[in-house]
Amino acid sequence: MRYQIKPLPIFLIILGLILNIFSANKLDQYFYLNTTKSLPRGLYWVTKKIPTVGDLVVIDLPIEVQKFLFEEGHLQFKGLLLKPVIAMEGDNVCRIDNSIVVNNQIKLTKNKRLNLYPICRHLITQEFFVAIVAHDNSLDSRYFGPINREDLKAVVRPLIVFK
Repeated sequence: MRYQIKPLPIFLIILGLILNIFSANKLDQYFYLNTTKSLPRGLYWVTKKIPTVGDLVVIDLPIEVQKFLFEEGHLQFKGLLLKPVIAMEGDNVCRIDNSIVVNNQIKLTKNKRLNLYPICRHLITQEFFVAIVAHDNSLDSRYFGPINREDLKAVVRPLIVFK
């Protein structure tokens, strides 16, 4: 079976990458290219907004977390991750048995060899809990804990994505 390459999406991705390289030198970055399987692959538009629950954010895990996850084989590459925010300042996040409960609702379950992050408290100012609720195998805050605002690089929206 042969796959037909569609030139318009390829052109748009290349144009986006060129613009992103230019913008990284002069201005803030405008695009984020997601190549991971956990969310649709494609080009995402960087917005200028403060993250809230439901937003997609680009996160840069702290070096010690990246190193641990990479060495244990849970992270295929060191770099940025794209995840939705499921809890923020004031939300109660608690690990109960093999689940993560947010504001008294079970949101996440365990599915990796990693242990769930030990937490049972309200998130403080500038803290975010990021996770893909629909995927039990997502590598997210259920395993590495809340993310600080300084680790959030951008809030993004899908621009051109592929299923």
